[in-house]
Amino acid sequence: MISPPPRSLTHHYQDPLSVIWCECLRELGWRLQRSAEVFASWDGERTLTLGESGDLDPDDHLGQLILHELCHSIIEGESGRSTVDWGLDSIDARHLVNELACHRLQALLADEFNLRSLMAVTTDWRPYFEAIPTSGLAPQSADERQSWAFLFDCSPERAEALDLEALELVTIALHEPKNAAHLRGVRVALHRSAILAEVISPIAPPQSIWLK
Repeated sequence: MISPPPRSLTHHYQDPLSVIWCECLRELGWRLQRSAEVFASWDGERTLTLGESGDLDPDDHLGQLILHELCHSIIEGESGRSTVDWGLDSIDARHLVNELACHRLQALLADEFNLRSLMAVTTDWRPYFEAIPTSGLAPQSADERQSWAFLFDCSPERAEALDLEALELVTIALHEPKNAAHLRGVRVALHRSAILAEVISPIAPPQSIWLK
C-alpha cells in the first residue's frame, strides 16, 4: 500500500482563551514564558513566567493565571510593576491583605462580564474568592468571613479587618491613573472572553467551568 508523503505543518491549535489573554499581555508590552520551575513569577520589567499547563488543576486555565497576575499588578501599582514578584512574599503574612485585595479585584472585574466562575482564582485560595459578595465593593458578612478565616487561623475580628483593608486597596487601585491602561486591557480581554462564553455556555456539558 502506498502512503502519501508526510504533510508540512505550518500552524498549530491554540486554546481561544489563551489567545485572548496572551494578546492582552502583548498589548501591554509584556512577554509570557512558561516554566516548570515556578507557579507564577514577575521579573520586575516585562516578563511574566507561569507554570506549565500540566501543573494546573482540571478547572484551571491560562487565562485565569494571567488575569490574576494582572490584578496583582493593578493592586501594587507602578512601584509593584517595577519590582520582582510585585514586591510580595507569598509566605509572609504581612502580604496576606495584598493577596485578598487581588482576589477582590479579580472578582469585581469578572463580575462586570458575568465571568466569575470561568475566571476564578486557582489553587486553595478559592474559599475567600467564592465568599466575595456580588455587590461590588460591599464588605463580607460574618458568615462569608467565617467560610475562609480558618484557612489563615484568623479570629473573626482579624478576618473583618483584613477584608476591609483589602477593599481599601482595591478602591485605591481602581482610582489610580497609572493603572488605567492595565484596567482597560483587562476589561477588553474579559469582554472577548465573554463573547466566547456566550457561544459555549449553552452547549457545555455538566460540570464544565463554561457553565454560568
